[in-house]
Amino acid sequence: MTSGARAGLGRRGLRADLALTTAVLAAAMLPLRLSPEAVRSLRWPLAGAGLGISAAVAMALAVATELARAAWGSGPVAATVVLVALVAPVGRVLLGGPPSIAVALGRCAPLLRALDLGGAPLARMGALAACVPAIVPTSVLGAAAAIVLGVRGAPAAAVAVVAAVVVGALAAVPPALRAGARLAVGAAGTTMRAVAVRRLAAVGVLAVALLVVRPAAWRVVPSVLEAAPTEVAAGAAAVAAATWIAGDGLVVDARPWIRLQATLVDCGAAAAAAVARAVAAAASSAAAVGLVVGSAAGALAGTDAGLRAGLAATAIAAAVLVVLVLEPDPTAVLARSVAFALVAAPTTCALLSGAAAAWLAATPIAVGVLGTAVLSRRLA
Repeated sequence: MTSGARAGLGRRGLRADLALTTAVLAAAMLPLRLSPEAVRSLRWPLAGAGLGISAAVAMALAVATELARAAWGSGPVAATVVLVALVAPVGRVLLGGPPSIAVALGRCAPLLRALDLGGAPLARMGALAACVPAIVPTSVLGAAAAIVLGVRGAPAAAVAVVAAVVVGALAAVPPALRAGARLAVGAAGTTMRAVAVRRLAAVGVLAVALLVVRPAAWRVVPSVLEAAPTEVAAGAAAVAAATWIAGDGLVVDARPWIRLQATLVDCGAAAAAAVARAVAAAASSAAAVGLVVGSAAGALAGTDAGLRAGLAATAIAAAVLVVLVLEPDPTAVLARSVAFALVAAPTTCALLSGAAAAWLAATPIAVGVLGTAVLSRRLA
């Protein structure tokens, strides 16, 4: 058999392994009430729905790009999209929480190895799981922006956007390959705590950079950024940043920890001590988020805005932790989402409405008291 024939057989075998890996992964990710046969019968409607959603997103991005171009010109819009296309894919791989397909792949890895589907198929599937969610959104954004800029008489800006999308996608491939290789050899995946720490560090670096370059740099940036951010804009950014830093905690399974603490209490451990340790850890984590986000907002919009944003970020991070106590089961996605919205809404409304700092200081305390009360009841 020639080397070309052997290579062809090897490629066909790898494709078959990838197909089997995909089947195992799909079965693991399906809702319990939905069988694989039902999904196969719905594959074309699901594909059509996916294409429709993608088209709607692309159209919305095109409209947003056109509005921004009309307001600020093609140059600032192209510069912003180029920056996002260059930075976002690598940032998504390095700073993002593991996407749902990567989490499911990690859970299925022992089964896949038992079925002789480890090694190259698992590594390639892991790389795709890390890479695709990072590359696709910026590619859609870049395509929409390039089309709008090209149609509106800025071909050079459109070409720059396309080139940045390609470079950004290629830059995201090596860290995605490393993530897939770690999964293939059984290395532990990135924990939610590690993700939050990386994001804290990223926002902290941004805060330091803003403190160093402000106010001189604001006079030379493109017109899209030349106005100093208002308190409302800084507050909205603080809420978004705090949710980004801590939001992946909403997929954590809190049941094992609560069961362990309840068992220890049943064996004679003091419930008050367990609650106190949990409250201390949660308070320190939420305060760290508030400190870093508040520093970044302060560098943007002044000390008072930074204080208010820091208090709001602390409450948002505390709300994520409280949701883990209110609904420990991560499969209860709707219940967790509603609980987070209800717990975080007072803080967000108070911040964006310009309420006094005292009200903002009261919200993290109220959130903490709620979480402490529920946890005490669960361990009683």
